Amino acid sequence: MEVLVYKEKRTFLCPANADFHNKRSLGILVCMEQHCGRRIELRLTKKQERLCRQSCAVARRAYNWQLAIQNANYEAAKRATPEGQKVKCKLGSPIDWHKDWCVYKKRPGNEWITKLSKFCGQEALRDLGVAWQKFFKGLGKHPRFHKYGVNDSFRMSGGVFIGYDFVQLPILGKVKLKEKGYIKIPEGKVKVPIAMATVSREADRWFVSFAYITYVEPVNADKVVITDDEYDIVGVDLGIKDLAITSCGEVIANPAAYRKQMQRLRRYQRAVSRKKKGSKNRKKAVARLAKLHQRITNIRKNSAHQCTTSLTRKLAPKVLVIETLKPKNMVRNRKLAGSIMDANFGRIHEQLEYKCQWNNIQLIKAPQFYPSSQICSECGCFQKKDLKLTDREWYCPHCGCHHDRDVNAARNLRFYGLWLYGFVQSTPTARYAANACLDGKCRREGNGSEPCPRDLRLQFFESQEQCKSLKQELNPMNPLT
Repeated sequence: MEVLVYKEKRTFLCPANADFHNKRSLGILVCMEQHCGRRIELRLTKKQERLCRQSCAVARRAYNWQLAIQNANYEAAKRATPEGQKVKCKLGSPIDWHKDWCVYKKRPGNEWITKLSKFCGQEALRDLGVAWQKFFKGLGKHPRFHKYGVNDSFRMSGGVFIGYDFVQLPILGKVKLKEKGYIKIPEGKVKVPIAMATVSREADRWFVSFAYITYVEPVNADKVVITDDEYDIVGVDLGIKDLAITSCGEVIANPAAYRKQMQRLRRYQRAVSRKKKGSKNRKKAVARLAKLHQRITNIRKNSAHQCTTSLTRKLAPKVLVIETLKPKNMVRNRKLAGSIMDANFGRIHEQLEYKCQWNNIQLIKAPQFYPSSQICSECGCFQKKDLKLTDREWYCPHCGCHHDRDVNAARNLRFYGLWLYGFVQSTPTARYAANACLDGKCRREGNGSEPCPRDLRLQFFESQEQCKSLKQELNPMNPLT
């Protein structure tokens, strides 16, 4: 693989295994290849909006038409297959389906389909092929029919160009963008081609999304020296009450968009259910409800971006340690499901991964079963196993330290980062492990003359193979070890 390198507006090609820091020392600026995606709102005219709705109808018609034929073939093959054996059914390929679709478009009554772009039906049939592949591999459910007005979208894979403030699409022509300047256009050119673009509808707003490749210089690309400073290695605990709590005391509030709008959501949903199906008043009520859902989604996305940007740019640590969360398992608790989904843990994890890469920050995920909230972050010698979700504060009976639940978890996550980089020794006399028991007044039974018990966090790390392998990988990066 080759990497693009820029120096004084000239382009060089270097092998991927070339030493990064040697190239920096020679004054060569290395740019990282980054696959980016954009989703920008469109400023449509009335004619363009009508064409977009018709294009969505074409994509839906092609998908449902072919799915109905294939469902009949699949059911026939299923009946002919002996019980207990795997169903074998040849459904063909999207290329064959597109040939039949071209014949279908010429039938009487389908003239309106031919007036729109061929890519709408063609890409919809490709999506159907992917859906069948996932179904036969056991990775997805049986393909289902697309409904009118639900997830309306269509994709175009040819004749698509992007400019400074517009996107050019087949049939639609030039469509203005509400956000400008996101895509860098080379000097002397008005537009550049892109491979594919998807137009989708959300409530009453239309968006275009596409992928492209750009070259970004990582921030602080020089060799980073990591120390045990409080702001070099930072632990971050994600929560419901507060979105993020750092080990250095910074708290990022949770806007709780869903909770705040829940009463209005109920009222709007009740209004929809009371309207007669098919009436104009019901359509108006549905549109009003969709706008509110869109508002909640936008608040969630915005809060996630603000949170991750604050952690990576404003706080600017060299190592960021977060906990490993699985929201899909956490939402099984029906009492907390709404609040957990409202906190947006999955999106925050995804954004931290690429933003840390942009800012040259080492992102470390703590083991899933690391009891960061239960162990005392001051002495590490006590674990409160009976800690409930309602217990926001607790005292350590070993050292008498008062803990806020979330801050304590963030500090324990930071301790994991310190251990990985060799700033914590695997002995009970380490200053991070036994600093609360050095005064001889240990609050455990006895007079404090007995040796300090072993740090429970160190016991956990040394019993986990993934922790030891990660430490072995990261330790050579630290000049102090």
